[in-house]
Amino acid sequence: MEDAILIKKCQRGDIEAYGELVEKYMKRAYNSALFFTRNPHDAWDVSQQGFLNAWKAIKRFDISKAFFPWLYTIIRNESMKHLHREKKTDGLRKSLPLTFNPTPEELLEKSEQAEKLKEALERLDEEKQEIIYLRHFAEMSYKEIAEVLNLPEGTVMSRLYYARKTLLEEYLNG
Repeated sequence: MEDAILIKKCQRGDIEAYGELVEKYMKRAYNSALFFTRNPHDAWDVSQQGFLNAWKAIKRFDISKAFFPWLYTIIRNESMKHLHREKKTDGLRKSLPLTFNPTPEELLEKSEQAEKLKEALERLDEEKQEIIYLRHFAEMSYKEIAEVLNLPEGTVMSRLYYARKTLLEEYLNG
């Protein structure tokens, strides 16, 4: 079922429709929380709380917009609250929870490159890490990223360009 139809049902109090939205976006929500918390257990807690917060605010959701960027913002905010409560507010932690799952044949060949890329990503500042995450791991469009970060679309494109450029430099020099 289309998100707009499900959301309209949710806004009328249909918990089953919300269950469908949760099921549809659970993996993306969890991965977004994992990006911030760097801990699978914390990511589960944060994503669940994010869905609860979204349910409480669903009546205020603008149906003309995409659902996931709105949910991502809620999860990001919940992650920051969680990190603050856990006294982990020194920004993103050092180890990104990115995994690379090549086939067994490719594993040996690509493991060194994957580790080098992961290390290069970890050396980027938080802003560059997040914009690369949103585009390449959360698979958001430029428009969705602009909504989430409250930036013009052109600024998103520019920041992503420079983040990729810096990532390449880090990868080549690392």
